[in-house]
Amino acid sequence: MKWKHYAFAVLMLYSTSLCSAQATYDDSESLYYPGDNVTIFHAGNLKQTLTSSSTMWLVEYYSSWCGHCHEFAPVYKALAKDISGWSWIFRIGSMNCGAVAPNGEENYLVCHRSPFWVFDYPDFRFYPSKSDENNKGDLLDETNLVQMKDYRNEILKYIESNLPSLEWNRETPKPVLAPLVTTAEAEEELNNFKSTSTEYLALIFEDEASSMGKEIILDMSSCKNISLRRVALASDASVYLTELYNITVGDGPHIAVITRNNTVLNIDVKMKTRYFYVYKLERLDGVGDPTAKDEVVVVSDDTAGNNPLFSDTDPKQKVNVQELDRIRYLRMLRARKAGALAKQQYMKEQRRRHTEL
Repeated sequence: MKWKHYAFAVLMLYSTSLCSAQATYDDSESLYYPGDNVTIFHAGNLKQTLTSSSTMWLVEYYSSWCGHCHEFAPVYKALAKDISGWSWIFRIGSMNCGAVAPNGEENYLVCHRSPFWVFDYPDFRFYPSKSDENNKGDLLDETNLVQMKDYRNEILKYIESNLPSLEWNRETPKPVLAPLVTTAEAEEELNNFKSTSTEYLALIFEDEASSMGKEIILDMSSCKNISLRRVALASDASVYLTELYNITVGDGPHIAVITRNNTVLNIDVKMKTRYFYVYKLERLDGVGDPTAKDEVVVVSDDTAGNNPLFSDTDPKQKVNVQELDRIRYLRMLRARKAGALAKQQYMKEQRRRHTEL
């Protein structure tokens, strides 16, 4: 449930208190920190990053006073970690609308004005690469989203619809999520593979409606020396490729890797899951881990600020976990207290209006 009125009321009280004193940057209210795979936005870098970024984005707008935002934070972190290998294509970000940016500007002045107009928390918006400066974002409908995988599926849909127009200036092949269906498509893919120096072509045989192959392709999108394509089961492309390379697919999913010297490596796993397949593919000679996982998005200001929880030399790794847990616990208690107070004030106002009527 969204705190449409309660969270907004609390934020207005908090904003008023900020305006009565000199605004200073304080990152201790953030629900996310370096190492969470969530890019931290603020008033000084949000629009600039979205308009210049070569990747798509999902941005969570929240308030540090919103209890539901605190409860959802672990799910958002798990989602960000789960798709961290997709970051050449898609990234996860957050904006605390109740905080102050390093330049002294209150974040709510950006959240609550054009083009964003954010008033509900949490609020999730999709943005394409090189987003227009007047784009408020495409709202993520959370109505039927319960588990982390539900959010991942929505992200996958957004990537599919925007991937064809994504600029790709990487050394690795641009990912293609659509499956090979016809014989002509299969022949063209083989010719493209032979014309490059890529060492492996991984063919993912699966049902056309399956999402596993798409996720594997995105997981491996920043790996070297490998190209991946889905092949629709029972299609002409599947018949052609299985006969050409003597591949036994079965019910699928099944992954067969074609090497540069035209030999076939069948990827056998204990369980047919995305994670087992990715693990095996990453260990092919010359492939390695996705380099996107090690990259840090560059924004206009240091997202760690002057927070003492982080090391100056390596803020991603050296975190005072005990102190972080203590702060998060106290922040949760404060959020619940503030939420209860806002609810009381809201109900009191509703009773007053009802009496006047």
